[in-house]
Amino acid sequence: MAEVGSSRLSNPNTNQEVERSGLITEGTAPPGLAWKLVTLPFSIISGSLGLISGAIGLGLWAAGGVLSYSLSKIGLNSGRNGDPSSPLVSVSAAASEAMDFVTKFERDYGSTGPNFVPEGFMDALQRSRHAFKLLFVYLHSPDHLDTPLFCERTLCNEALAAFVNENFIAWGGNIRASEGFKMSNSLKASRYPFCAVVMAATNQRIALLQQ
Repeated sequence: MAEVGSSRLSNPNTNQEVERSGLITEGTAPPGLAWKLVTLPFSIISGSLGLISGAIGLGLWAAGGVLSYSLSKIGLNSGRNGDPSSPLVSVSAAASEAMDFVTKFERDYGSTGPNFVPEGFMDALQRSRHAFKLLFVYLHSPDHLDTPLFCERTLCNEALAAFVNENFIAWGGNIRASEGFKMSNSLKASRYPFCAVVMAATNQRIALLQQ
């Protein structure tokens, strides 16, 4: 988790500017959420040690630092008529990829996992905002050796799936697909399986609360 405080970092490789802050700007918090520390049963991947049973505390707003990413920087804001701010993945293509992910996930692991929405990341983000919930993001790497076991024992665990479905809007993406790959770069996913919790912030930005 990022350290509480405020600073700005510049990535020379991607020219992406990341704002690191200790809290979300006042007024951006969705009403109705219980802003408290919740603990989510989870499996942690640790190198070649396999799956280790543990727990990750999902600090909603107050539990630690927040990474805020500009949607324009990662190519996810809306645009039209060839404007440079146009999304790198069209809405129809993103929705098609999302539906393909949901179909294959349920085919391989059944329907007991989180209720991943069959729509693109931006639509899922807006859905979470309208529902006054956070967005649970799962990036699926089919080539990773731990992926099948993680999906079977963790994501499809009834207790965990029920917790995610009750408290979050769930979105999943295959990193082999365009939007899934783009989100893996944007969220700086370095190890898989990868999960994160994000929320819509102000000024076309997303806030990464936990990964």
